[in-house]
Amino acid sequence: MHKIFPHLDHGKPLRPKPEPQASSVPKGTVATPPPLPFSAVAYGRWQRWMRQQNSFRRRVHAQLISTTLKVELLTRHSKEKALARITGIAATLFSAVVAVVFMAFADGADIKASETHLAAAQIIGAALALVLSLSIIPAQRAAELFSIVVLKLLAKDRALLSVFLILVATTILSLLLGTRWLASLDPKTSLCIQFLLIGLSFDALRRFYVSTLELLAPESAIRRIVKESLALSRSIGLLADKTVAIQVAATGATSPADRIVYARSIVSSRLPVHLQNASSQLQEFAHRFIARRDSNATIETLNALETLATDYAELRRKGLTLHIDPQFVFAGPQSDISDVLSPTCESIHHIIEDAISSKNERIVRHAVGVLGRMTLHAMGMVTEREHGDKFAPLAFIAAFYFDRSVRTVLAANMPDAVLHAITVLETILRNRRLDTDTGGLSEKVNETLFAIAVDGYVKSNGLNVFRSVEAILRSLALDIESENLDTTTLESILQRLLQLVPAEIAADASGQRSLQTFPAYNLGFEASIPMLVQMVAMKAKLDPDRKWEDPFSELSDVAEIVRDHYRHLSGLDFKGVLLRKWVVDSLDAILRVLFHEVSSPSGAEAFVETVADDLKPLITWVSAFFKSENVHKQHHLSDATSQLAILGINALDVSRPDIAETCADTLKSIANNLAGHISAYELADIHMDIEAIARAGDAIGSTAFSARVRAMVILPVHFDKEQHQRHIEARLTRLGQLDDALSRAGRRSSGIRNSPVERLFAFQRKRRKVAPHA
Repeated sequence: MHKIFPHLDHGKPLRPKPEPQASSVPKGTVATPPPLPFSAVAYGRWQRWMRQQNSFRRRVHAQLISTTLKVELLTRHSKEKALARITGIAATLFSAVVAVVFMAFADGADIKASETHLAAAQIIGAALALVLSLSIIPAQRAAELFSIVVLKLLAKDRALLSVFLILVATTILSLLLGTRWLASLDPKTSLCIQFLLIGLSFDALRRFYVSTLELLAPESAIRRIVKESLALSRSIGLLADKTVAIQVAATGATSPADRIVYARSIVSSRLPVHLQNASSQLQEFAHRFIARRDSNATIETLNALETLATDYAELRRKGLTLHIDPQFVFAGPQSDISDVLSPTCESIHHIIEDAISSKNERIVRHAVGVLGRMTLHAMGMVTEREHGDKFAPLAFIAAFYFDRSVRTVLAANMPDAVLHAITVLETILRNRRLDTDTGGLSEKVNETLFAIAVDGYVKSNGLNVFRSVEAILRSLALDIESENLDTTTLESILQRLLQLVPAEIAADASGQRSLQTFPAYNLGFEASIPMLVQMVAMKAKLDPDRKWEDPFSELSDVAEIVRDHYRHLSGLDFKGVLLRKWVVDSLDAILRVLFHEVSSPSGAEAFVETVADDLKPLITWVSAFFKSENVHKQHHLSDATSQLAILGINALDVSRPDIAETCADTLKSIANNLAGHISAYELADIHMDIEAIARAGDAIGSTAFSARVRAMVILPVHFDKEQHQRHIEARLTRLGQLDDALSRAGRRSSGIRNSPVERLFAFQRKRRKVAPHA
């Protein structure tokens, strides 16, 4: 250190320490600091006052800016509206100013008022002729852009009619002023009036110009059709209300027949035909817009179709009646609202086809959303049938057209539109009224989601597959939560999922499922099959008022359907992919759910055998997933057998040796299936799991049970002497390792759930504590 810092010496401090000074403050008292000088106190207060002033100025400035912005935003609309009104009468205002100036300063001695009036009448008349003749040009242009229907709109245009009347009126008044028909009117005053008439005519011409430009805009023409239809709908609705009022006044009270009267009043009017024509007109508009690649106008057309359909449905809500179609007698009761809803949905479907032809995915995506919103609205159109149950007659119709459109989109390979369709379908399933019969809507939506999943496998789009399957499973979870589960629906959905598993195995084998698990068997997914079984089990509670009813009846039905599902799964060749482990893990989770109900029946001990009878056959199907002809991974096999051994020990812990023996027998089946196809030590591991169950039987003092379980540890007869000796040596090695592991067990709190040795040690220790008391 001296070489690096030559000015420092070893052993000496960097600087001399000050000598401690004697304090005059007695011990045990706190020293009071000396007071600050007056200048320092004044300076500190001055700084604090300045900071407060700066903060106050900033707050005032911010409040001033905020107030100014609010006033500007509030007055902007008023300014624009006032400016538009002033612009609309600008010529009239200017002519009024000219008239005032003329009245004040003009010399009325020599004014030829009559000739001036006639000339003005000629000018206005020529303008009228030009308006009528030139209006044909924009009308023809609009008919080319949209359709021939625009000519009808132009003929009934209020702006054109008002301009025509104003120009006719100003021409006639100018002629009247030129004839001097009013003797008391002096020339100056008549000319002032003439100025005003000319200004009014020019404003009318400007209004005609603006109206013509608006008619050439697509959104304006569409809004006019919608406005005309809504006005007609409101007027007919008022007439129907008055008809019902007459019926009520005649009978003296309301009755169910009033709904029929209301419905007939609307159906017999021209409104349904008008709306059907409007739908076809809007469809023609959309076809031309798509050809011009005008997406905004097409979207506006789709919104107009949705508005017309939902408005008519809302109008008919008070008179929603049902009838039997003579052509489709077996279709059940239907509503005549479909006469308007079906053509509208058909028009939207054709628009989707046109948009697909032009490869405009934006329009397709929006059209899918429109159909979804119409389906949601149709689900809310509810009426009562003869027996008082609620029925939504329009729901299936909307879902049918939605399914057609989605399948068309799938064929066109538009991924964004398909993803949006999945979101809409899930929203439909989530917003179902479970107390209302939707006429097969849920089944149709599930079919659509299943078609999307199949298409996802064909196009290697795992996102569509997983999202569609998740939507289907979430709908089942919603049914269970609302206690409205239909086992037929559950069985149908599980059969559909079973059809997807071979494609999922192929996708997993090709490396497309990295860090992904099929939702039905994903223990982290809130609506997987084990979670669905758990939700059903949580609903199983004994009714204190009906103690003779089995609370596990629904759980038993679900367990039977799930067992059949896994039975079919066991017959598939998983090709050694990771999916088989997730399937077996999900089966183990279901076994644990059912075992929990057996061990903790919550007051339903008399019916617990119902669950036990479903649990034991389900345990045996674990062995079906481990066959000699299939490829197996050692850690997948050990995980499955370990869980069976733990389940057997847990069964003995709650005095259920029958379940424990079933677990041991299943382990024996696995060993027999794989003997000769796995190594001697892997087979010995399975035998050690059986030995763990037998030692648990020893712990409870059941020698007969232990003997039966140990008798299951056998080797196949087709082994030769060398194979037999090798497997015996492996078994003896594993037995020694089992004894050694038991001697070292219990030193860590974790791992008991997945380790049969740790679970056996905990079970033996518990029995040793119980034995002295017994």
